[in-house]
Amino acid sequence: MKQCINIVWLKRDVRLIDHPPLYRALAEGQPVLLIYCFENELLELPIYSDRHWRFVIQGLRDMHLQLSKYHARSVQVIRGSFVAFLQQLQEHVTITAVYSTQETGLQWTFDRDKAVGRWLRTQGIPWYEINTDGIRRAVLNRDNWWADWHAYMDRRLETPYYNRAQWYLLPPDLEAAFEASSYTKG
Repeated sequence: MKQCINIVWLKRDVRLIDHPPLYRALAEGQPVLLIYCFENELLELPIYSDRHWRFVIQGLRDMHLQLSKYHARSVQVIRGSFVAFLQQLQEHVTITAVYSTQETGLQWTFDRDKAVGRWLRTQGIPWYEINTDGIRRAVLNRDNWWADWHAYMDRRLETPYYNRAQWYLLPPDLEAAFEASSYTKG
């Protein structure tokens, strides 16, 4: 029988304090794969510069350093298609749920998220996309926008208990297939 895990897919949210997706995934009490995926097509978009990607890497390193006090190699970093990664990961584990932030901004990331959502639905895997910036996606009007924004900003911060976390580490064949590397190391 395959091990059951939750996945926290890091996108623009490389932080540990007030991280609702990570909080909720860890609260389930099963191992969590904390993963960031450098997607080739996204890396090549002209709106990003090397400075942007250095910032992401610094954030991942900071997460790694903060979590290392709990004796865990917790942040996994891969390169490639996230859907292809999920397909291959599923050969090793049972994915119970995927947690991430609800990303807004680029058409490319929106289309990618729709593709990930379609694949997850075909597999019967729930995806909890959590709003973490107060922006509401796909609304028909701005009725109650101000009240909703204030309610969001006044919410309780959700900081996980990292000392209780169980982390799932990628098997070597997946690390090799998706160029998992030491992005988070010194």
